[in-house]
Amino acid sequence: VACKSTGVDRAEKAANAMQAQHKALADAPDKINGVVTTLNGLAEPGVDMKKQWGLFNDAVAGLASHRSRIQNLGKEIESNRAGFMEEWQKRLDAITDEELRQRSSDRRDAVVQKFAELSADADAGKAAFEPWMETVTSLQAYLENDLNPSGVASVTDKIEEVSNGAAPINAAIQKVVDGLDAMAASIQAGKPPAPTDGTTAA
Repeated sequence: VACKSTGVDRAEKAANAMQAQHKALADAPDKINGVVTTLNGLAEPGVDMKKQWGLFNDAVAGLASHRSRIQNLGKEIESNRAGFMEEWQKRLDAITDEELRQRSSDRRDAVVQKFAELSADADAGKAAFEPWMETVTSLQAYLENDLNPSGVASVTDKIEEVSNGAAPINAAIQKVVDGLDAMAASIQAGKPPAPTDGTTAA
């Protein structure tokens, strides 16, 4: 018989999903920078363009795959958020002490606000990333049949646009990473510190 889920369990699931998203997002800037580096490499004098093109394509494919993972983790976070808040409301309804009920309600409202702020930051990051990624894939399609020095030279402005756009996107991602850290810490049950002497914590 399956164990009944508790508020602590729901909080743990939500926090775990946030930690997984934290790691995925923390890895994203390296992948974004990899796209920029390999794209800029195509404009280097004397570069082996075919080899560099392969590196660029690999970097774009890796970033696209990583974006899908982040999107899936985002859906998981939203599902766990909804379950966690629903469970909190049930427990809130079971509190008969008026003062404690108000305190719990206030804390729930604060968590709801934090979730809303985190969601807004995530939406801002997505709004910056998606047009940038579209430019990257458009450049990829453009150069597919025009991979030569003059072809690359004809899109120097777009390559520069991609290069300059990476830093603001990475900054937006870092803001979400920081928010995930704070959010997970605020809802997850405390745990003893990891042992440092090679023993296993009880």
